[in-house]
Amino acid sequence: MPEQFYFLAVLVLCVLAALTDPAWASELLEGEVESDIVPSPVKYNILLPDDYESAEYPFPLVLFLHGGTGNRSQLTMLRPLVDELWEDGSLPKMVIATPSVTQRCFYMDFKDGAEKWETFIVEQFLKHLREKFRVTKDPKKTFVSGLSMGGQGSLRIALKYSDMFGAVAALEPGVMPVLTFTEVRPKHRFYRADDVLERAFGTPIDEVYWEANNPASIVAAKAVDILQQA
Repeated sequence: MPEQFYFLAVLVLCVLAALTDPAWASELLEGEVESDIVPSPVKYNILLPDDYESAEYPFPLVLFLHGGTGNRSQLTMLRPLVDELWEDGSLPKMVIATPSVTQRCFYMDFKDGAEKWETFIVEQFLKHLREKFRVTKDPKKTFVSGLSMGGQGSLRIALKYSDMFGAVAALEPGVMPVLTFTEVRPKHRFYRADDVLERAFGTPIDEVYWEANNPASIVAAKAVDILQQA
């Protein structure tokens, strides 16, 4: 997602937050997770519905992944919208969590193993949330979503670990419209310099590893399985 559009989206969310009644129905908490596979501690924001304490059931869980130059505060900016949707009943009550990850990490396990964000999300972060908060362990009620880089990351994670998530919602995902790295043209990566891609995919870029982590390529490779699960 081009940076100018990303910042415009953030600006709109800030305006919404400024114009919304600050008497929140939801509760926004801050937390952190220690990890040995990514820069630690990983800080996160988590949004709890107004009936979190009184409900007798575990809540559905949504992982909301922020964009490439964002952080956990994107969930804070979404809070007015979520509260409004909860209030009018158009959105079911759920728990929403957003971790702050390394900028432009793509939510990937880096080729050199320096950072393993994919593994952190599906193993350590999910485990932490399920132990600390009253959220479901049911994959059918566990969801992943995200904006821009987070949209790309949510697609990759949901496609790779389809047995762990009930649905995925990718918002303007930063996905290149090609299936192999040899098809990538400057217009596809004008906001992704060599050093950004090489940090994740190796130096020189490992084309096989790139394809294995490209959401469109994953869909092409797993099309039959995806249709059978639909």
